[in-house]
Amino acid sequence: MTTVAARDLRHRTAEVLRQVATGAEVTTTVNGAPVADLTAHRGPRQAYLRPVDLVAPIRHGQADPGLRADLDRLAGDTTDAGFDVIESVGGPSVLRR
Repeated sequence: MTTVAARDLRHRTAEVLRQVATGAEVTTTVNGAPVADLTAHRGPRQAYLRPVDLVAPIRHGQADPGLRADLDRLAGDTTDAGFDVIESVGGPSVLRR
């Protein structure tokens, strides 16, 4: 990552922006302390996340295979006895005896 002082940025704005446009990340400093990061524009962001885009990564892979075991260990006896949770993707969880 490139670092440029605010004073230098003022005098070399076009040059620095050309670097950023090619993918460089530039940190702007004031008195040697970082105050801002310049990165290339990524285009418009999607206004919302479609349910299919949210569920697909969850169905196709688990971020941490040990998560279920950790949660079970941490929960201990904190859940209602005699109920099994049936998970429903896209809807509420259902309890069944």
